[in-house]
Amino acid sequence: MGIVDTLIIVINIMKPHLDPTLHHKTQNKRGFMHPLTKIAQDFILFSQQESPTIDMGCAYGNTVIAALDAGAKEIIACDMEQAHLDMLAEQLDASQRQKVTLKQGVLPHGFDFAPESIAGIHASLVLPYLSVQELDECLDKFYRWLKPGGKLFILGYSIFIKEFVNPYFEAEYKKRCAEGPKWPGLLEDFSQYSYTDGVRNELDVATLPAALHFFDIDIFVPALQQLGFVIEFAEYLDGPSNGALADTWHDGRELVGIVARRPS
Repeated sequence: MGIVDTLIIVINIMKPHLDPTLHHKTQNKRGFMHPLTKIAQDFILFSQQESPTIDMGCAYGNTVIAALDAGAKEIIACDMEQAHLDMLAEQLDASQRQKVTLKQGVLPHGFDFAPESIAGIHASLVLPYLSVQELDECLDKFYRWLKPGGKLFILGYSIFIKEFVNPYFEAEYKKRCAEGPKWPGLLEDFSQYSYTDGVRNELDVATLPAALHFFDIDIFVPALQQLGFVIEFAEYLDGPSNGALADTWHDGRELVGIVARRPS
């Protein structure tokens, strides 16, 4: 073994590695980078065949790295926190770096891509942090960026997490739906709708903003269809199998998973 071979081994040993089966706290008050979900796995399979794809809100890059390992051709890794992108870059080997473009910015205004230039977009636990106006702008941008036949892969926490299993939230949510706001699951301070400290205990208050969106398939699907998307998959996903925090687990509907396609 020569000096160069020895150096490569040392570099590989020193390369930072984040266990993709664990939660890793983000550095921008946006919760955790979650383990790979069903939606992430679908995006990874899609990225093997189509390019370029975007992992929006990639955090430390567990989905990006898994997609590259599976044979993805070209991925744009986007995040609001440069430190996340720096750590992702440190985890990539030379061949992987040639396939990844790193972009720092804040949705919806911090990113822009040419119309019909992107094959697929993965947005896992990114949309909950947007205001109503920002969410609408973001979804509109996603549609415009996608090529005909391109796909959008969405994951978000649902209104059925354990925190909200109480008469107070149920009554408030029904009232909101009856009053007709487009996104009734936006809670200015979601802790007000819980009888327990649940998620706040597990996350630590410093890891989340007060205002968060929680999603309802019956609301989300029509909003996407109105933009022109064709819905290929829209289901509630169980928390234990999809990396949701344990304090949210209730009845198997803890997460909203959607795959939507721009028509060809």
